Amino acid sequence: MIQLLIISSLTIGLIGLLRFRSLIVRFILFAYWYPLVPMVLFIFNYPVGRVLDVVGRPLYYSYALEAFCFAIVGYAVVVIVIWRFRNEYVRLPRFRIGESFRILIVLLLYVLAFIAYPKAFGISASRWNLLPGQWSVVYLAVNVFILLSFRSAKTLSTILHIAILLFVIKGGERVDSIVVLIWYVFFEVKTTEVGYLVERKLSFRLVFILLGIFVIGVGAGLWRGGSTLDFLVLIYSVVAQHTVVDVVHVYFSSFHYVENIGLNHYPLFNEFFGLIPTHPLGGTHSIFNFTNILKSHIPNPGGGLFYSEGVLIFGKIGVVIYSLLYGLLIRFFLTHIRLLSFLFVVFFILQLRIQWYGFLYIYSTVLIVLSLLFFYKGLKLSYNSLN
Repeated sequence: MIQLLIISSLTIGLIGLLRFRSLIVRFILFAYWYPLVPMVLFIFNYPVGRVLDVVGRPLYYSYALEAFCFAIVGYAVVVIVIWRFRNEYVRLPRFRIGESFRILIVLLLYVLAFIAYPKAFGISASRWNLLPGQWSVVYLAVNVFILLSFRSAKTLSTILHIAILLFVIKGGERVDSIVVLIWYVFFEVKTTEVGYLVERKLSFRLVFILLGIFVIGVGAGLWRGGSTLDFLVLIYSVVAQHTVVDVVHVYFSSFHYVENIGLNHYPLFNEFFGLIPTHPLGGTHSIFNFTNILKSHIPNPGGGLFYSEGVLIFGKIGVVIYSLLYGLLIRFFLTHIRLLSFLFVVFFILQLRIQWYGFLYIYSTVLIVLSLLFFYKGLKLSYNSLN
């Protein structure tokens, strides 16, 4: 009976996702729904691999079902909060810049990718930052300008952009670049609406392309980890994707933490200090980060479903509280989408980072995007005044 209820709730969740017409909203909800799959596999005693199997099996037996129930309720809350947008498509004002300038920005992105992900280029054993600084954040911020200035898939700037995205993905840096690549699949510029990016409607071709991107991403992760790339391993990894299994492990460990140690309000300090760039007490490496707090209790590889932080702060009901906050955030962006188009793109391309790693990932990217936008506007005003 319990198994039937679990499968039914998972299926209803997927059906609810499909009731939305917008591909953007579907993707956001899919990022929330997808981790529920390895949770169910774990509950039904199927192997999911990674640290969840090695460390979690003896620890989470009594917590897994309860954790899944809270997660599915949280998912339902998000769906209910944004349900009014189920028949709407996303339409964004296009950022108008010339092709030559766009090519220049893309070439700048090549340099930033080289600095941000040296291991992907085979020039360093270090995965991130050839030079000191938040280069991966700057890389993401520049992507926002390139995406909003998209005109046609046939332009040289777009071809060059897609090429570097694929190279970075092949190098193992998948999460952010895959979502940037998906943006091109989701949007087009119609000849009758050249001033706007218009969301495409779902088609078989679109599904095939998205599935291909997803499989490429999974394959890149296996390649980075040194696994054998055969068909069965690839299919298994699509169902129980390694990153998702790891973040589910962190989520389950939050239940173990509050049951055995109690609540911990230190992550609130991390959220506050995270608003201050480079502050040592804020960010993913802070001692107040929920992942690091949980790591001191049960080993984990990093990351963690964003509502894991809510569990530490508020207890198990924190899953629902954080889900409500996230639903309201999505609703806010969809309500003011034209006014906040730049920030909406940031929010979209960081979906996997935010949902699978935590709210903190949005702060610095937003600040850099706003800084670059004001810098560009200043240059444009100066140029106009001189002419």
